[in-house]
Amino acid sequence: MVKEVMNRSAAVVRTLFQWTLFLACAVPVHAQPVTGDSVVALNLQQALELGLANSYKLKAANLAVEISKENLSQEKTDQLPAIDLGLDGYLINDPTLFISPPFGDPEKVDYSPYQVTGSVMVSQVIYSGSRIKNSIDQKVVEKRMAEYSAVKTSAETKMSIVNEYLKLFSLLKDYYINVQTIQQIELRLKTLRSKFKHGQVVKNDVSRSELQKSDFELKLLHTVSNASATNYFLTLLLGLPDNVVIAIDTNQDYSSDTTFVFDECLSTAFANRPEFQLALANKELSTNSLKIIKGAYYPTIHGVGLYGLQNPVPGTFPPEAKFLSFLTVGAGINYSLGSLYKTKHEKSSAELAVLREDENISEMKNSISDEVKTQFTQYEMQRKALSIYEKKIQFAGENYRIIQSRYYNDQALISDMVDAELEYNQARLDLIAGQVQTRKEYYKLLKAIGKL
Repeated sequence: MVKEVMNRSAAVVRTLFQWTLFLACAVPVHAQPVTGDSVVALNLQQALELGLANSYKLKAANLAVEISKENLSQEKTDQLPAIDLGLDGYLINDPTLFISPPFGDPEKVDYSPYQVTGSVMVSQVIYSGSRIKNSIDQKVVEKRMAEYSAVKTSAETKMSIVNEYLKLFSLLKDYYINVQTIQQIELRLKTLRSKFKHGQVVKNDVSRSELQKSDFELKLLHTVSNASATNYFLTLLLGLPDNVVIAIDTNQDYSSDTTFVFDECLSTAFANRPEFQLALANKELSTNSLKIIKGAYYPTIHGVGLYGLQNPVPGTFPPEAKFLSFLTVGAGINYSLGSLYKTKHEKSSAELAVLREDENISEMKNSISDEVKTQFTQYEMQRKALSIYEKKIQFAGENYRIIQSRYYNDQALISDMVDAELEYNQARLDLIAGQVQTRKEYYKLLKAIGKL
C-alpha cells in the first residue's frame, strides 16, 4: 500500500514537473498521439479536432450513417426489374405405358431419354399503391435520422472535451497562483522569524503565517490531485495514451465578448438542433409508415416477359425430340382481399403514432425554447459577472499593496496582511473561474442553438 502511494506521488510530481518545464520553455509541440511519459501541447481547437477523430461514439454514429446509406441503396433496387434464369435437365429411364388398369398390359414407349427446359423471365412492378416509393422515402428519412444522431453525438463529444480542457486550464492556473502565494508567504516567514528572534514580533505572528502556508499547501495538494485526474480523463476523450501529459497554454484568455440576440438564437436552434430535426424526422417516418399501410388497400400490377426453350416438345405423344422456343409477354394483377380487414387496426395505430409525434414536436419546441433562454441568460449573466471579477481583482490588488507597504513600515498588523493576501488570492482565483465559466457558457449556448 505504501509503495503504491509512493508511486502515485512520484507520478504526480513528474507530471507537474513536465507541465512546469513545458510552460517555462514555451517550446511548440505538434498535436499528435505519443507513447511513454511525453508532453503533448494542445490548444482547445486542436483538442476538439483530435477528440472528434478518435471518439468511439462518433465513429459508431458515422458507421450508422454508412449503414443507412447502404440500406437506402438496397431499397432502391426494388424499382428495378426482377430477372430470373432457369435451366432444368432430366434423364428419363424406360418409360412404360399401362394399357389396362391397374398396371395391366405394359408396353414400352419410344420416349426421349432426357428432358431439358430453359427460361428467362423478366418481371417489373408497374403499380403497387406507391408502396415501393414510400419504402424508399422511409429509408431516406432513416438516413437523415442517422446523420442527425451523428451531429448530436459530435456536439456532445465537443462539449465534454471543452469542459475537461477548460477544467484542466483552471486547475493549472490555480496551481501556479497557489505556488506563487506559498512562495510569498515563505519570504514573509523569513522576515517574521528574524524579527521574532530579535523580539520585534510575537510568536503568534509567525504561527499565523505558518497556518496560512499550511492552508495553501493543502489547496495545492487538492489541485494537483484534481489536475492529474482531469488530465487522465482528457487523454481518454482525446484517444491519447494515459501516460501523456497535456500541456495547455495558461496565458490564453478564455473570456468571451461575443454578443447574441435571443430571437436569433431561438430561430437558429429550431433550424439546427439535431434533437428537433430528429423529432421532425420521426413524424415524417410515422407519416410514411401510414402511407405504406394504406398502400395495402391497392392492387399490385406487374408486367412479365418470358422466353422459354424446351426439349422434347411438350403436348406431343410420344414427345418429339425437338426444341420448342417461345416468347411470352403479359401483365398480371394481384389484390389481397385480406388487407381490407387485416390492416384496419394497423392503420389506426399508425394514425395515432402521427398524432403522438405532433405532441413530441410541441414538447421539443418548449424544451428547446427553455434551454436556449436558460443558456442565453446564463451567458449574459456570466459576462456581466466577469466585469465585476475584473474590478474586484483591481481593488483587491490595490488593497494588498497598500496593506503590504503599511505592514513593512510597521503600520499594520500581520492579521491585516494575511486577510489582504487572502482576499487578493481569492480575487485572482475568482477571475480565472469567471473567465473559464464564461467560456463554458459560451460553448453551452452554441450547443443549445445547434452551432457547436
